[in-house]
Amino acid sequence: WGDSTMLFADLVGASGQVHAFEFVPENLDLLAFNLDLNPHLRDRVQLVLHAVGAQTGEVVSYDANGSGSRVGPGDRQVEVLSIDDLVRQRGLERVDFIKMDVEGCEAAALRGAAETIARFKPRLAISAYHLREDFVVLPQLIKTLAPEYRLYLDHHTIHQQETVLYARV
Repeated sequence: WGDSTMLFADLVGASGQVHAFEFVPENLDLLAFNLDLNPHLRDRVQLVLHAVGAQTGEVVSYDANGSGSRVGPGDRQVEVLSIDDLVRQRGLERVDFIKMDVEGCEAAALRGAAETIARFKPRLAISAYHLREDFVVLPQLIKTLAPEYRLYLDHHTIHQQETVLYARV
């Protein structure tokens, strides 16, 4: 919905950029509303109108469900763009931070960021609560991509949601 996007746009300062993957029209409307309320942040936000994943060009179905929209069986479709291809296409000279909360597609999105992670060693904040196996799969994957990462797990609510795996060199 743009809450993290807005926060990060504020934190990066006037010379920073936030590349926000969002493809659900209803969520994009809310993000546009938030940007209208904060016009000084608009130029810092670069929207990526794709699902994030492992393989650019793959077309996936999804079901729109607000912030819980997820790729899977659904009546809508969207094309995937990997982070590695985004970095190449936009000619990014650095990537400092990657935050993912992509409703169970975190492992695929990390695989699609393998070159970016190996090259830039950005700090990572990866949601680890959508799939039970992610508590094992995500740390193993990150350590495979960049063994020098130190991993941390934190939980941010009293509910089952919002367990985040952090990684930094």
